[in-house]
Amino acid sequence: MTNEANNTLRSFIEQHGRSIKWLSITSKGGEVNEGMDLGSIVFDHPLNVAVDKYCLFSCANYVFSAAPAQRISKHALIGFHGGVSGLEQHATEAKLQSYMQAALSREEQFFEKIGVEQRITTLGQLTRYDAIPNQSELLGWYSSIEDMTRLEVRNIEVTNPPWSYKPLSENVSFFRVKVGDMQ
Repeated sequence: MTNEANNTLRSFIEQHGRSIKWLSITSKGGEVNEGMDLGSIVFDHPLNVAVDKYCLFSCANYVFSAAPAQRISKHALIGFHGGVSGLEQHATEAKLQSYMQAALSREEQFFEKIGVEQRITTLGQLTRYDAIPNQSELLGWYSSIEDMTRLEVRNIEVTNPPWSYKPLSENVSFFRVKVGDMQ
């Protein structure tokens, strides 16, 4: 996700209007503000999101969650590793603190706008997951479709169901966060 790619999508939407219904995406994420920019485009225009392989980090937080409907392949990974609200306590330099405060305020407004629980970005950072073996080697977490629905990410369709977690590779793994345990 980049500002350039977001501008390209905006131009494409301006040219083709409401005839665009789906955004197919494979993304390793990106800077949070650019992710929220893309998520806002998806929400405002309303674009459905299709994920065949993976939508990670800022893509999962802000793009996948903002879509009115999502279509994923049976092994697509929607992977999280934190949002702005999970990082603010780590900001020490004044310039970084200013950036984080602005991004945190924007993130809160973004999730309020799209109607998804903001905690979707921080659930895997709860202390209950500190005991997971080799957690430092894991890139982040995922949730089941049912758990994402509990967090207000709705209308997820699986092509060739059932959906099941499959690591991206031998070196890239995620752990499961169960939302129902935290209600």
